[in-house]
Amino acid sequence: EFIFIPNRSIAGGSVTGRILSDYSVTVDVEGLEARHDRAERFLNRYVALELARARWGGASLIWERSTDAEDESPDDQSTPTIEPNAFLSGVINARLSDRHQATLFVGERRRGLACTAGTCYVVQAFKGAELRITTQF
Repeated sequence: EFIFIPNRSIAGGSVTGRILSDYSVTVDVEGLEARHDRAERFLNRYVALELARARWGGASLIWERSTDAEDESPDDQSTPTIEPNAFLSGVINARLSDRHQATLFVGERRRGLACTAGTCYVVQAFKGAELRITTQF
């Protein structure tokens, strides 16, 4: 059981192809079918398309769709049925130097739990633009 979801099925895949010598295109597709405790089943879908250039960075277009009641838009919560909610965003990342990277996010990000290398954290819902500068030392 994970975050009160006792029954879930997950599938996905990613394909990357090289274009010319320094460019690549990646398509990432993921799907989740699950149920919260004693609730109706819901579906989450995720598709990302990225164009990247070696040693420079890349640009991505990301689309997510959820029928989870917890992701329902506040405008739709007064209706008797669960209205699917879609999230669209774009991300541009650039390598500024060997130790610095900039990432620009524009669009809408859904909230939820994210895990990286065994550490999980809560991602807050966000709509707008965000610029992150990362420095490694």
